[in-house]
Amino acid sequence: MLALVGFFSARSSAGGVSENKTDNARSIRYTAGILARANVQGQLTPMSVHRTFHLLASLTMIALSDIQKTYDSQPVLRGVSLTVDSGEFLAIMGASGSGKTTLLNIIGGLDRSYQGSALVDGVEIRLMDDQTLSRFRNQSIGYVFQSFHLLPHITCGQNVALPAYFNQALNEQQIAARVQENLNLVGLAHKKDELPLRLSGGERQRVAIARALFNRPKIILCDEPTGALDTKTGAQIIQLFEDLNASMGVTVILVTHSAAVSAHTQRVIRIEDGVVQE
Repeated sequence: MLALVGFFSARSSAGGVSENKTDNARSIRYTAGILARANVQGQLTPMSVHRTFHLLASLTMIALSDIQKTYDSQPVLRGVSLTVDSGEFLAIMGASGSGKTTLLNIIGGLDRSYQGSALVDGVEIRLMDDQTLSRFRNQSIGYVFQSFHLLPHITCGQNVALPAYFNQALNEQQIAARVQENLNLVGLAHKKDELPLRLSGGERQRVAIARALFNRPKIILCDEPTGALDTKTGAQIIQLFEDLNASMGVTVILVTHSAAVSAHTQRVIRIEDGVVQE
């Protein structure tokens, strides 16, 4: 039994338990259950149990518990509880008005008017003051929207660099290098000095993704990122998210109406009448 603790702890400290983080999290949860039963039977030391559950906690990026939200006295979310592992690629589906975007806004700290608990990277969103929350969002969360939200009067490179203006940690040379690196990631380095209006829809979304990645966030939240794109371009954008999730280990949560899009993710949840269905 102790060998199980050592096995997972050693592989975690080596930089990743497995190539598939979701499978790894499930394995550790299974092991944690075994350890809990063994501990009840007096077969383990408290330190062994503590080490395994500490490892389990480190794999949880988002933990929602009994989230309830109303608009004008109308319930939108009804006791939603959800756990998302670090490095997971998750799709949220549901009909219009089901609460998908509301749930995404709560996770991203854009909506703090709710009941329940929303822990994101170990931090309770609702308890942060405005300045702390703004800093947290800027450094830990990247946003990608259906309508791109690029500023039309500045270049693509300047759009990508926008998060730097709210985070003074980088100098001008570092900002320029980060812009170049991120545009390379999305295959648009040659468009750095172009205005967004001269780009196709797919290219604009790639620029938006490069901007979302600027501060090396742990989480990317995507609200219908392919909704304004044709099928072929949308498939290319989803493939980019898959590649970024696999290569950078970033947690990706994607709201979509499309079953074809959600098929590319590791897990799909559905919201019906404000309740999560898995």
